[in-house]
Formats: sequence, structure tokens, C-alpha cells
Amino acid sequence: MFGKKPVPPPAAPSQPVAAQPAAAALPSGWLMQILTAEYAVTGYFPPVAMPLLGWLNVPTQAAVTLNKAQVIALDSPVELSAEARTEVTIPKCAIVGIVPLDDASLRSASTQIHPRKERAIIYAGPFVVQAYFRLAGEAPLQYLYGSAPGDMLVVSDAEICLTRPNTNFPPLKAPVFLLSKSQITLYYPA
Repeated sequence: MFGKKPVPPPAAPSQPVAAQPAAAALPSGWLMQILTAEYAVTGYFPPVAMPLLGWLNVPTQAAVTLNKAQVIALDSPVELSAEARTEVTIPKCAIVGIVPLDDASLRSASTQIHPRKERAIIYAGPFVVQAYFRLAGEAPLQYLYGSAPGDMLVVSDAEICLTRPNTNFPPLKAPVFLLSKSQITLYYPA
């Protein structure tokens, strides 16, 4: 009764655990595609603490940088590199439009959409876009440039087609499309 407590036998030596390969870091940010006159760049944009349209219209933001980006030449549907580029920077003056591709970027891009819709055909860079201009107030469509501040504006329900012949770049559909006013060459009601 007052004797020594039995000692359990020693535990068997543990087997070494095989090292697990490090998981690849998941991309972070908002997934979007930027269209220029020559390229389509798809990658991740670091989120900003303000609506995307407002950030794009800040004059001191001279460029947009995408991480883990794929670059495709519009004249060829082939990627310029099979590897994602760590970082690709596009000057804002070269941007024709931006297509938000995930829920977070769509929400941010939609924050400053005006309620009034006016369907139009828009020629911008090498693209023809059929979409709804989202206008403030009662201004007619021809006064778009005077009623929308900044260079970028939001259109909705966009169908985007490349006008160049002999390319296999597929038409795009986007619920929201951020469009550069400086790249628009003409537009008219649809």
C-alpha cells in the first residue's frame, strides 16, 4: 500500500515525420484584368482603403501595379511567358480599361456607380464596348465628359470586343468595367 508506484515502460522512440513541402503562397489582393492597346494583363492588385474608381482618379497615382501577373499580347492569344511575373506596372495613361474579376474588386469598383443607365456603343483603344454609362443626375449622354470627374469612369453590363482582325482574343463580358475617358475615341447611344 505504501510501496513504490509502478513506473510505466519507456515510450517507443517516435518515428521522424517527413518534412511537408512548403505550401505555395496564395496570391493576395483583388483579381483584375487590365486592357491596354497592346496587352491584356491579369493579376492581383493590392486592395486600397477607398473605392477603386476614386483611387484610380487620384492624379498622383501614375501607374497600376499587378502582382503574379500574366501578360498576353492582344495580337496573339499566347502568353508572353508561361510564368506569372512577380510584378507588372502599367502607366495609367496606357490603360484602356480594367475588368474586376473577383467579388472584392467588383464591390470596390461598384461603390461609386450612379443609378441612371444609358446604353451606348463605345470605341476605346482597339476595343468596341457595348455597355451602360452610369450617369449622375439628368445630364444627357453628350455631356459625359463634363459630368464625370477624373479620367476613369464606370460602365456596367459591358461586352468588350477587340476590333483587330486575325486575332483569337475572345470577347469579354463584365458586370463592371472601369474605362479610361482619354482612350475613348467616340461613343453613341445604342
